[in-house]
Amino acid sequence: MAARRILGNLDCEVSFARAAAHSRRDQGETTAAPGDSRFSLPIGVEKAISAYATLLRAFTREGDRLWTPQPVNPARVPQVPGLQCPPLESGALERLSACAEVLAWGGTQEVESLGAEQKPSEREPPSPKCPLQDAVWALDRPPASAAMKANHRGVCLEVAGSLGVALGGAKLLRSVGELEAHLGHGGASASPSESWVLKAPFSAAGRSRLLERGRHLAGPSLRRVERLLELHGELLFEPWMARTEDFGCCALLDDVDGGCRDLGVHLQAVDRGGVFRGIVLAPRGSESPWLTSGERELLEKVLTGVGVHLGRLGYRGPVGIDCWRYRDAAGAVKFHPLGEINARMTFGLIARVLAEQLRTEGTRGAEDEVRLRLGRGEELRQPAPSGTTVLPLLMPSAAEPSAAWLEF
Repeated sequence: MAARRILGNLDCEVSFARAAAHSRRDQGETTAAPGDSRFSLPIGVEKAISAYATLLRAFTREGDRLWTPQPVNPARVPQVPGLQCPPLESGALERLSACAEVLAWGGTQEVESLGAEQKPSEREPPSPKCPLQDAVWALDRPPASAAMKANHRGVCLEVAGSLGVALGGAKLLRSVGELEAHLGHGGASASPSESWVLKAPFSAAGRSRLLERGRHLAGPSLRRVERLLELHGELLFEPWMARTEDFGCCALLDDVDGGCRDLGVHLQAVDRGGVFRGIVLAPRGSESPWLTSGERELLEKVLTGVGVHLGRLGYRGPVGIDCWRYRDAAGAVKFHPLGEINARMTFGLIARVLAEQLRTEGTRGAEDEVRLRLGRGEELRQPAPSGTTVLPLLMPSAAEPSAAWLEF
């Protein structure tokens, strides 16, 4: 078989942000250079996302290679029945050896410039019955320009608005004056505490954002907004809602008209700051046990709308949707079906591939609820509840404490 390579570029949002800055600078809209160090992730974050990128071995077969932004000690990647332990690579992408085919977490310009074959012409479109791992490899790879457009937070807002599901007060803002006027007119009034968040158009895991409360800006918050606007040109404003439960939906977009293979809903574990901590998959054969029939119907409508919109942008590939329940200003619990669009791979997709492989192996207990957990080494070392199987996927090191494991 021809050699293949998986690129664990979990920092793809940084590449998108740099490309957007390059475009704005060419048009005279900013003085921020694409090489501005403020776009770069702290080295600790780069090491952590590199460690988590090793979970992409779920998509490997014998002979494949796996690239991560920073080196990861192979000793941190334990043997797991049914999973490969591929050779790990790191370093500049342009210095990698040639390979026949590439599968990336996110379809950036750097990935496109590798020039690897995107999809053999003789390959058939993915069948709903083929293994999920193979279905992902069989998808067309999107042009970098389409992937970048599809991941812009403004696209999510546009789709939500067209479907009538946007949060009240959500808006793209391009200046401090616009923000002050929006706050003055009650832009955050949908939040019970009038809390609000500003998010960079390309960001992930709670990075490049400002969380505040009230209708007035002053001091450090004002300067933070100014710096974010200088760097990104625009920011998404949203009222900060009191979430009660977080969910996600995975799909594979493989049709120019937005045809999606719906992979189902999962529960998302997040901390109080909204940072992702894990995935919970329902037992095999269970259909969205966490959602009401009305919520599931609404989510299916949203997924269709997302597929059509992204298809028109030229995007093909994995898609993840974040959604959640929240308590509004009147205290009522409501369902928000479109909190975020991730036009790339997601941990929800990884969790599904891992669960499918465990179940194919006949692993005892894997037919029941499966949980993919991301955390620190001390959490992994805690005693598991009685009757729970813990399967380590990523071990911590003395210098880098990130860990990942399955529970079922």
